[in-house]
Amino acid sequence: MNKLRSYGLVSIAASLAFFALGLLTHTFEAVPGKIVVSKEVFGSAGGGSSTYKSPILSGNESPTASWVSVEYRYILNGNEHNSRMIGFYLPVNLNMQSLENGQAVTVYLAPFNLVSVLKRGADWRIVLALFGLGICLLIFYEWAIKARRENA
Repeated sequence: MNKLRSYGLVSIAASLAFFALGLLTHTFEAVPGKIVVSKEVFGSAGGGSSTYKSPILSGNESPTASWVSVEYRYILNGNEHNSRMIGFYLPVNLNMQSLENGQAVTVYLAPFNLVSVLKRGADWRIVLALFGLGICLLIFYEWAIKARRENA
């Protein structure tokens, strides 16, 4: 039972750490960079149930999800570096400018060249999902402890 509580606390801590890392990217140094390879893949979100038929099953246009894959290059102190990290974001349905191969971009670089990102901040979907999961696990843990005491 203590594992459930630990998982809840770790999930909340992970959401706060993820949020803090996203905030930290606003302190990263801006350096010029160039897109080497940029891909955006669109996929269909199908499926359905008896109460809701997805647009693909009802004959309407299918909703799409886009996945972003980017590789970029930047030069720092005369050395060329490549990276694929967009930022602290899920690569799906990412609200980002369209990137073309060879396009000049601003790369945000952490001190000591530890990590570079193209987009500052953190993905709220990840932060809220981890935080919500942690709260749910803690609520379930408290409910299970209370039920165990009442039945003992």
